[in-house]
Amino acid sequence: MEDRIRCPLVDDMIEVGDCVVCSDVSSGMLKENCIPEKFRQKKNWKNICKNCKYYEM
Repeated sequence: MEDRIRCPLVDDMIEVGDCVVCSDVSSGMLKENCIPEKFRQKKNWKNICKNCKYYEM
């Protein structure tokens, strides 16, 4: 498994752990304040995350 992956929310490489937390937030398992604001900048960020190929990592 890769250590870093390309995240469509920030259009950059992020740590796998950050990806897991973002996907948990987008699914409602964690509160939005668990992730930095940079991951929530795009209008439909939750849907973008849910449709990412890494979502169910």
